[in-house]
Amino acid sequence: MIKTLILIFLVISFSSLHGQPLSLYGEVTYSSFNMERLKDFQSEQVKNSGLPLVKQESFPNYWGYGAKFSWDFDSKSTVGICYSYTSTGSRFDYKDYSGKARLDYLIKSSSIGGFYQSILYEKKSGRIFCNIRALAIFSKLDIASSIQIGTETQSDQLETKSINLGIRPGIGYQYRLKRVTFELGIGYELQFYGKLHVPGDKKRYLVNSKNEEVTAQWDGLRIHFGCGFRLFKSVMAE
Repeated sequence: MIKTLILIFLVISFSSLHGQPLSLYGEVTYSSFNMERLKDFQSEQVKNSGLPLVKQESFPNYWGYGAKFSWDFDSKSTVGICYSYTSTGSRFDYKDYSGKARLDYLIKSSSIGGFYQSILYEKKSGRIFCNIRALAIFSKLDIASSIQIGTETQSDQLETKSINLGIRPGIGYQYRLKRVTFELGIGYELQFYGKLHVPGDKKRYLVNSKNEEVTAQWDGLRIHFGCGFRLFKSVMAE
């Protein structure tokens, strides 16, 4: 994280000294997720529990947020640094006169990386672009189970982490009003998965009944809306 902040500072300093347009964006994202390995793993846990647990949610689409610095390399090309955060989860539970039981999965991700953007068509203040993001995705999965019979409660919790690598090609539209830019984009994220391991011990990681690695599969559709503010104007434009 410190290295990233240093890199952002250097980009800002370089852009301000050379008069290049640099913009800061905030983004709201709506995402879908694959998560097939986690769904299967949780189903195995439910089956092995011997309890009639009922599925309430299973890693639904969810909102997230993010930010990016973009630097206009030339009139048609933009490069930058991006960050995003999202989460999802799953729940099985059961309740009757004798007690209740619950199995929760909550998974969060923070992504950081770089992107390249190219203008496909431009007219007046509007323009259509394509881009690609290269990302490192840091995941944290919390598994919590509990069972209550009468006044007695037993609970257990497990935390695991992983690092995935991903790419996200996409297309979008921007509308500029002086130094403010509005952006709407859509893309699909593909990832290469890392093991969900116990923090501090990469040799202890989740596997299913077939001895296959259980991974955080964040692959899916990404729709985002962003608003950006140009921090520095181009010397050539002035």
